[in-house]
Amino acid sequence: MNAIVELKKANNLGTFKFIIWTLITLGIYQLVWIYRVNKSIKKLLGVEVKSNAFIKTLIMLYFAPFFIALIGVITALVYLKNLNDIIDFIGLFMWIEWANVARYVLTYYCLGEYNIKLKTKFFYVIIFNIFYINYLINYLGDEKRFSANQLH
Repeated sequence: MNAIVELKKANNLGTFKFIIWTLITLGIYQLVWIYRVNKSIKKLLGVEVKSNAFIKTLIMLYFAPFFIALIGVITALVYLKNLNDIIDFIGLFMWIEWANVARYVLTYYCLGEYNIKLKTKFFYVIIFNIFYINYLINYLGDEKRFSANQLH
C-alpha cells in the first residue's frame, strides 16, 4: 500500500473535525495531533519533520502561559504579562515552522516517489497552519487520486 495513503489512514481525521476538536479542547487536541502525525510521518515516509525535543518544547510553550498567569495572579506581578506575550509569539513561530517543514516533506516526498509536483503555498501555512497540513495529508491520501494517476 502507498505510504501517503497509509499516512492518511494513520491520521484518520477530516480537517473540519480537526478544527471542531481543537475548539472543543481549547487547543489541546492539536498538541496530540502534532505529536502523532510527527511520529507517523517519520515511520511511514522515513523523514523526520522535527525532533521530539521540538515537539515537547512546543507543548511546554503551550502550557507555560497558564502557569505564568497563575504565578502573576498569586504574586501580582504585572511584568509577567509581557513574558506571556513573548512565549505566545515564539510558540506561533514554532507552529509555523513545523507546518512549513511538514509541507516541504510532503511536497518533496510526492515529487521524489511519484514525480508529482504539488503546488503548496507558504501563505496557507501562515494562515491555516497545521490545519493546512491535515488537509494536505487527506488530499494526498485519497486512494482514488492515486489510482487515477496510476500510482502504485
